[in-house]
Amino acid sequence: MFDTAGAVHVWPDSAAALVKSLHQKLFFYTADIATGIMQGYVVTEDLRTVPTWRLDLSSQGQTIRRVLAKSPYERVHSQGRVLADRSVLYKYANPNLLMVITDADDPVHKHSTSLYLVDAVSGHLVYSHVQRRVRCPCHAVHSKNWLVYSVYNERARRTELTSLELFEGTVQANASAFSSLEAPPQPMVEKQSFIFPTQIEAMRETITEKGITTKFVLFVLPSGGVVALNRALLDPRRPLAPGRSAMDEGLPPYTPELPLPTVAVVNYNQTLLGVRGVVTSPSGLESTCLVFVYGLDLYHTRVFPSNMFDQLKDDFDSTFIVLVLAGLVAASAISRRLSQRRALQQAWK
Repeated sequence: MFDTAGAVHVWPDSAAALVKSLHQKLFFYTADIATGIMQGYVVTEDLRTVPTWRLDLSSQGQTIRRVLAKSPYERVHSQGRVLADRSVLYKYANPNLLMVITDADDPVHKHSTSLYLVDAVSGHLVYSHVQRRVRCPCHAVHSKNWLVYSVYNERARRTELTSLELFEGTVQANASAFSSLEAPPQPMVEKQSFIFPTQIEAMRETITEKGITTKFVLFVLPSGGVVALNRALLDPRRPLAPGRSAMDEGLPPYTPELPLPTVAVVNYNQTLLGVRGVVTSPSGLESTCLVFVYGLDLYHTRVFPSNMFDQLKDDFDSTFIVLVLAGLVAASAISRRLSQRRALQQAWK
């Protein structure tokens, strides 16, 4: 626990030696929405905090609307993305990356929304960009090396999604471990925007045990439905004119409007009102992600982004399989006995 004077209090007391042994390895940050100031700290050996970096967004008249880090339960299964020419585009998988969304009043464009990607350990500004004539409410997801956030376009009067994906390039800086203190390379950023046909109440990505299953993004709609869209539809590398390479990579052609198929509604005919957020969690099976929607209504379900590839169906004939296995075991035992008897008879000849 940290007090306002910057001192560190360890509970229980028996863990103080462990914390002291981890000095200069414990980092944390604070984000004050009222003042618009973000501050990073490191814990020293004498159990005190030392400021390491500071980011003042209020100096530009901006207000922090959302600070989002990656889920601690998420695992990166593949470190790269195979391209059509069989080369590998390595992901920028920074576990300390923060996504900060701010908005500000603009004298020319009325409103503007800014995105900042900040390293929580070093305070390094990885990427930033500004969108004019858009405003919050902003909902976002941050997963692996990609992120998606929503804004309201005042000019077109519609909800838009901006998708970004970060890559290190064709050469990986460090294949064994990532360190924010070793000046990581500046990533390549792919960006693309999409039109969402309705407003958004909340967003969340699916999480599985090993990160192998295809990623889906869950959107809570004002109508009370929860729609699951394949993350491939939000891929910023979707080409305008699909060619042979895009087909080999499985990239669909770019279309501005995102579809909302009725078969993608995970809560079926159960209308959810007053939703405040969505929580996803991995289960014991790689194919299954647990989803909990909370607010005025509470709703829990399971989703299968890549179908139930590691589960047996309810109509699976277990009795027949058991009989077949028992028959194979019996046939194997009988064949072994006959083979031993024949070998013994030939040895006596």
